Amino acid sequence: LSLFLFFLSILLAHFGIYLTFPILLYPIFWKIFQLFSFRSLLKGLLISFPYVIIVVFFILIQKLWGESVGFKDYNVLYFLAHPEKYHYIEGIVRQLVYMSQYPTVIQALTSKLYPLAFSDPISVYKFAYPILLTYIAGFLIVWVKRKKYRALLLTTVSSLIIILGFNIYFNRFDFLSDAGTNRYYYYPSIILAIFWALLLTTISNKKTFFIIAGIVFVYFLANAALFRHYFSDVKRYTLPANKLYEYIVSNFNRFPRDSFIVVGPTPYFGPYETNFFTEQLGEKKNIVFRTE
Repeated sequence: LSLFLFFLSILLAHFGIYLTFPILLYPIFWKIFQLFSFRSLLKGLLISFPYVIIVVFFILIQKLWGESVGFKDYNVLYFLAHPEKYHYIEGIVRQLVYMSQYPTVIQALTSKLYPLAFSDPISVYKFAYPILLTYIAGFLIVWVKRKKYRALLLTTVSSLIIILGFNIYFNRFDFLSDAGTNRYYYYPSIILAIFWALLLTTISNKKTFFIIAGIVFVYFLANAALFRHYFSDVKRYTLPANKLYEYIVSNFNRFPRDSFIVVGPTPYFGPYETNFFTEQLGEKKNIVFRTE
């Protein structure tokens, strides 16, 4: 069942391939902590092997369709051997800080501003040291107090670092300037949630329960405000684009075959929209949409 669900997750969303790392690493760490030996390592690899085969299958299928994963001019080993060129160590730290920008969100809410008012690289990254120290301290607390969860803890930390590193390798966004919300943080946020669950359950007891519950409640309110404002912004921003889409769809039959349609200039219709309309609407009649 787990193999089928894993296959389905990558089939529906190709970046589900990121789930490979925790699935691959956990059986290995689990077997090693049970009995530290080469045989335990092999047992862990055998458990993970079917998942690796599924990932290789999808990579080969993607290449068959003329696409490749990551950059085309170098491989992962070259990428790792040149940290001074690709700045992936700084990039991993920055992404972790961007995903954990609780100080700036709280600062914005207490200043009666929208939650991401200070969500710029300079404002967020100045909290890098306290955020990193918090994670290091949290790791040590779980490691010392919850020995039976060490395999899960190492899996969580290792997977998070690898996924954030691959975000840089795939070059999907500029980690130096993009400190706001990002869809490529979806899978890392799941891993990060596991880490926080381990930490909070470790430090929770009868004396600290209500304090932790209060912190979690404030966190929930901050996130609710954040999501509400974000979706409100998206709805307001996309309203003109939706009207433009409705107009093109309702008048599409009037466009002759092999048309070249120029839309704009407008901030609501850019390169992404031209590709979307050309692929989704214009393919049957060979209609091309452009901004100029």
